[in-house]
Amino acid sequence: MREVGNYRNLNAEHRAGLLGNLRSAQLFVIALGVVVCLPASGETQKPFSQSDREYWALVPPRARPVPAVRVSERMRQPVHAFIEARLEAEGIQPAPPADRATLIRRVYLDLIGLPPSPDEVQQFVNDSSPDAYEKLVDRLLASQHFGERWARHWLDLVRYADSDGYKKDAFRPLIWRYRDYVIRSFNSDKPFDQFVLEQLAGDELYPDDPEALAATGYLRLWAYECNQADIRTQWNHILNDVTENMGEVFLGLGLRCARCHNHKFDPILRRDFFRFRAFFAPLWPREDMTYSTLEQRAEYQEKKATWQEIASAVLEAIEKIEAPHRKQAEKKPIDRFPDYVIEIITNDHTDLTPLERQFLHLANVQLDERRGNYRSRIRGEKRKRWEALQEQLREFDKYKPGPLPPIMGVTDIGLEAPPTFIPGGSRPVPPGILSLLDPEPMAIEPPPGRQDTTGRRTALARWIASPDNPLTARVFVNRVWQQLFGLGIVPTPNDFGRQGESPSHPELLDWLARRFMENGWRPKPLIRILVTSVTYRRASTYDGDDRARKADPDNRLLWRMRVRRLDADQIRDAMLAVSGELDRTTGGPSVTEDKPRRSIYVRHLRNRPPELSAAFDGPDSFTSCAKRDVTTSPTQVLLLINGEWPLARARRWAERVSKEYSATEARIRQVFNTALGREPEPEERKLAQRYLTQWSESTERNTDSSGEQTRLKDMPHGDGTAIVLDPESGQGRLHLPDNPSLPSGDFTIEAMIYLESLYPDGAERTIAAHWDRNDKNKHPGWAFAVTSTKSKYNPRNLILQLVGTDEQGNRVYEVVVSNLRPKRNTPYYVAAVVRIQDTQPEGITFYMKDLSTDRPIETAEVAHRVTGGYRSNVDFTIGGRVRTHRHYWHGLIDEVRLSAVALSAEQLLSNDPEFRVNESTVGYWRFEGPDQVYADASSRGNTLRSESAASRTKRLPPDVQALADLCHVLLNSNAFLYVD
Repeated sequence: MREVGNYRNLNAEHRAGLLGNLRSAQLFVIALGVVVCLPASGETQKPFSQSDREYWALVPPRARPVPAVRVSERMRQPVHAFIEARLEAEGIQPAPPADRATLIRRVYLDLIGLPPSPDEVQQFVNDSSPDAYEKLVDRLLASQHFGERWARHWLDLVRYADSDGYKKDAFRPLIWRYRDYVIRSFNSDKPFDQFVLEQLAGDELYPDDPEALAATGYLRLWAYECNQADIRTQWNHILNDVTENMGEVFLGLGLRCARCHNHKFDPILRRDFFRFRAFFAPLWPREDMTYSTLEQRAEYQEKKATWQEIASAVLEAIEKIEAPHRKQAEKKPIDRFPDYVIEIITNDHTDLTPLERQFLHLANVQLDERRGNYRSRIRGEKRKRWEALQEQLREFDKYKPGPLPPIMGVTDIGLEAPPTFIPGGSRPVPPGILSLLDPEPMAIEPPPGRQDTTGRRTALARWIASPDNPLTARVFVNRVWQQLFGLGIVPTPNDFGRQGESPSHPELLDWLARRFMENGWRPKPLIRILVTSVTYRRASTYDGDDRARKADPDNRLLWRMRVRRLDADQIRDAMLAVSGELDRTTGGPSVTEDKPRRSIYVRHLRNRPPELSAAFDGPDSFTSCAKRDVTTSPTQVLLLINGEWPLARARRWAERVSKEYSATEARIRQVFNTALGREPEPEERKLAQRYLTQWSESTERNTDSSGEQTRLKDMPHGDGTAIVLDPESGQGRLHLPDNPSLPSGDFTIEAMIYLESLYPDGAERTIAAHWDRNDKNKHPGWAFAVTSTKSKYNPRNLILQLVGTDEQGNRVYEVVVSNLRPKRNTPYYVAAVVRIQDTQPEGITFYMKDLSTDRPIETAEVAHRVTGGYRSNVDFTIGGRVRTHRHYWHGLIDEVRLSAVALSAEQLLSNDPEFRVNESTVGYWRFEGPDQVYADASSRGNTLRSESAASRTKRLPPDVQALADLCHVLLNSNAFLYVD
């Protein structure tokens, strides 16, 4: 403690210094005019003890001799010798080898995250060659699915997500390129030291390598509040988060405590935290980078210049129209920002410091989003002129280069880095590593020939990836061990400090770390060493000697293999694999969770994770997840037993097996072999046989085969019959299963309608839709409808509901209102022409024609915000929406035509009532009975199905439904959900 005397007697300079210490939240006491305070801990050097300097994790891995063990047969690899030596010392007899069926399922799920097929199991079980298992391991390591499984472990660590987080949780449409980079890195067996260099400094070291640029997406995985006005506070939080994650992921050290004080237990100074943070001070988040080489970028710029020169007259005319609207949009108020941000924005930008330039960039990101699509504000004659110029501009498209693929990455803000300060301190903190390892600042120079970057991250990456670093190799080796054995040699993989647990086999950890570096830091040889070891091949159950359980109840010494529950990704992927639905396509943008892609490609939003991931302990993606929790909860049980998704997998699985096998016995054997990798036990076979037989017979006796005929009626003032839609008394809605012909860009929907009633509340009467409206209007899609009694858009209003992405890639739900209001009990022709592509002026044109009068057709042109991403993957419906018991049509519908283009007024059905289709027609349904009620008059063959036939719980034949129940039971069994 230091006594600083009477505060009133201090001069102004000393008072300011003292107040700086007080503001840094240090302990102080004011009594009798005397101030006593503790010195700022960040400015003191904590003395390191000999124990600190000799702490095992901070000493380089030592060469360890392989122990000699008594049983030479078990000495297939040195790994096992270390394990066996400990067991012999404890007098523990280990479990015997696992049987082959168990072993193949284990290694498949560990290496590629998928279960083996029955044929693969049988082939391995029957392979008598001495190296059968080694050959199997090599095949799995070479599989494209290996990278998908092992990338998932890494993505958990680096808190990967497809959205920003915080309240808005905006979608990140470009971040998937980092995910694919990680997958490719594991598949190619990229050396881990290179993997480190690319993620931390790929832009500095390899600016001509698209893979290295994509790798810098690691430094964009922080959560981000896109509407945070206090940019300084958010940027401070981001740099802290990046520093903390780097420490946990690459070094296995929890640096967070040292943000505020010297670490209480580990030899980490407060100053060390900010030394590490200084490496990231010049970060500049970029979304204008491309997955391209320098040559590709130069070629693109050359072609773009040529196009601009050829089309210069048209471009200048367009700019003359757009400029006033863009300038007006740029006048959006900036007073939402604090004064220091407003001053930066209004500055002439010529003398901004590096930190101010970072703040300006983050402010402009927010302003650009708020300025929105200024082109939609062009109206009247200017709009017509602008549209004509756009059409003229398209004539030069053959000269215009296609866009380079964008990525989400980083560079430095420039050669000068913003200074880093310890809060309350006045001296900049230079970049450096742990003071215990090297108290001096790190010598840093920009990479040769680079005048646009500091080289700080390169220096950090090279130190992390150095063989002299005592932590990096140990940490990674321990992570691999954890994924294969269920528990790390160090059970706290993100904390190698004193608050973490000590290694169970420190000599083995050192031996593996040195072997890993000697093998060129390559992950696949390390994994091969472990999975081919005797230890990995052991059985998970052992009844021979109770001494093992008493001596090592937690199995830290690995006398048997641990039983592990599949994680959320494995559960979902395994269900899709056994049902035969799994789409094994690799790479590409993320997809919604109802797509049958592997879980690593499923969109993971921080605030709305996929259903199975949320239930089965998936990562929250806000912090590093080194080891997923394994909980048991009622939510999991209810999801598996009653959830629509698992039930659908069981039905699809049963349908597939029933087509391949007709005999009940064969079906039972097939589903057991597919789900569990083994034949059913005699008692299991007996129970399954009895259930299938009794259930099928009972269902057949009680099935009502009667059906109601579809109701048709003449459309008043129309030509031919229309379908009667009335959910209360019969026909509810019609379905067309989702297929590639359904539009994803511009489209036109037309119909003849006759509305008989409105809902008494705000629910809409739906004419046609490609949408399910679940999850509070966040699923993509569209619906063409008429509003009801209590709608805030007025009743009987023709609307189009859209859910998609705007120009910034944010998910948007909007109701586009026409103010065309069809009356009840009156026939109308209605249409919506949707222009949504970038190549056309955006907007929706509504049409409505009263068929009972000679009045001209009414029109309405309305702008909209959705510019893409509305394509749904549910059924297209007429007279309602899928997955809801509301929003039905009540009345007649006829002459429905869906086109995958924005039709001109001359091409609409109202102007050409004769039967007409062309290549853009997705479907044309005229409801002419009785044999062609649901037929598609176009060449697509998109025949509709009635409500009952299209139901999500459609009735299966009795024997298939019984088999689906058995499949569902197996998907819920421990034998399926766990791996031993």
